[in-house]
Amino acid sequence: MTAVEATHVRLTRITQAVFEDALLCARIAFMELRRR
Repeated sequence: MTAVEATHVRLTRITQAVFEDALLCARIAFMELRRR
């Protein structure tokens, strides 16, 4: 694997982690809003 490929894989994993984290936060916020 070249350095470029390794960087790309790392960026992809970071993006997925951030996206899943944001999705989880949005779901929690949505449930909090519905409760009121």
